Amino acid sequence: MLETKTQGSVVNKLILAALVLILGCQVVIIAKLFDTPPPSTEATASAEVSVPVPEATPPTPVAVTTPPHPQAAPAPPPKPVAPPAGSVLPSRVEPPTPLARQTFRDPPRSVPAAPAPSAEPVASVVVVPPPLLFQALPNGCEMRIDGDSTAHKWHCIGNIIGGDFEVESAWQTDLSLQSVSCLGPGRVPPKCEITIPVRSLKSQVPVASTTMDDRMYAEMKAKPFPQIHYKLAEMTLKGEVPPTGSPVTFDTKGWLALAGVSNLVAFPVTMERLPDGILRFTGSYETRMTAFGIKPPQFTLMGAGLKTADPVTLTWTWLTRPATR
Repeated sequence: MLETKTQGSVVNKLILAALVLILGCQVVIIAKLFDTPPPSTEATASAEVSVPVPEATPPTPVAVTTPPHPQAAPAPPPKPVAPPAGSVLPSRVEPPTPLARQTFRDPPRSVPAAPAPSAEPVASVVVVPPPLLFQALPNGCEMRIDGDSTAHKWHCIGNIIGGDFEVESAWQTDLSLQSVSCLGPGRVPPKCEITIPVRSLKSQVPVASTTMDDRMYAEMKAKPFPQIHYKLAEMTLKGEVPPTGSPVTFDTKGWLALAGVSNLVAFPVTMERLPDGILRFTGSYETRMTAFGIKPPQFTLMGAGLKTADPVTLTWTWLTRPATR
């Protein structure tokens, strides 16, 4: 009876162990069915990434689910391989390639377009012709000084007036002189310098002319200052200019140096245009001897005492012609 009970318990244990074994196998099979990753040839919409578990860990693989993200996804290869037929590609935004990112950070500099041609005229280079130079003629010039004395009026004449006259070319091409820029107050006048040798002046008296000349040279300090010098400082048109351009009158200012004294003087000058481009300048100026430090001389001539007056008048005719450069 005891053996029968013992045998019954052993059978029960075996049956129980078999049931436990069968249940364990079913559990493993069910777990593998749910935990096995999908084949590599098929793409899933859930973008699951299977991470293999090292050999030291339990054999059951761990599934890590990563939500799709444009920046987290790896960059596609330069030449994408077409997926197998029947596969379904996930819908995602491709990240920019390195070249695209570089282009985004450092956009190429735009080259400015060439400006459209302006409607305004382009200023042309104006060639200014050289100035004209006129030089004094050796003949035909005259410098005259007139004065008075207790005996009679007197005068002396010189026929040498040197110097030159330099002016812009419009002086000859524009007879009206309206385009001549050197005329007018405050403007740079034509370059004009005149010299007269003191000893070229001769007294015009019938007798004792040499005695009068020597006294005149002494009073004019001809030895230390042998030249009468004039330099033009300003030249302005006076009145209307005839259509022929001649004669023309100017108001002038300049420096007159005589006997070692230089004074700024003003007087009118008339210019006439003659054939062959010759210019004739005429004018007169009233002054006093004492204005230039000259004492009116007094002397006895042929037993008669003479005393000259202080006022004198200078009158001149100056001829110039174009110089050959």
